Amino acid sequence: PAATAPPFHQEVRSWLEDCEIHYKLATTIAGRSGSRHSFPFKIPASWRQPERLLRLVSLSSNSLAWAVSAGIDIGSTRPPDTRLYAFVDAYKGSPGAYKDFSDVIRGLEENYDRVVPWSERESVREELAA
Repeated sequence: PAATAPPFHQEVRSWLEDCEIHYKLATTIAGRSGSRHSFPFKIPASWRQPERLLRLVSLSSNSLAWAVSAGIDIGSTRPPDTRLYAFVDAYKGSPGAYKDFSDVIRGLEENYDRVVPWSERESVREELAA
């Protein structure tokens, strides 16, 4: 049987489709270190917006650390106007989880163009749809 997508991945995919945001699935990009990094969604460049890569992040130290390292590693391997988005699954974790991981969240903010808690996804709808 085919593997099913994790719940957060499926939720993001459904939201993109509901918003009529055209995307490609599972882009893997080699970083300058030679490591390959997966971005579950790639939104191709349009005449109004550059390429946009979406990374899904849970509030766990491993997920956050991998996301930060991916942002650092691929920075010089993509076109300079590529925009990186980290969608953070804020449903997993305690209400204070952002505070608990504040140093790593800062690392995301330094290496991604937008760090978006899932509860605030509407704030980027327009720029993703363009």
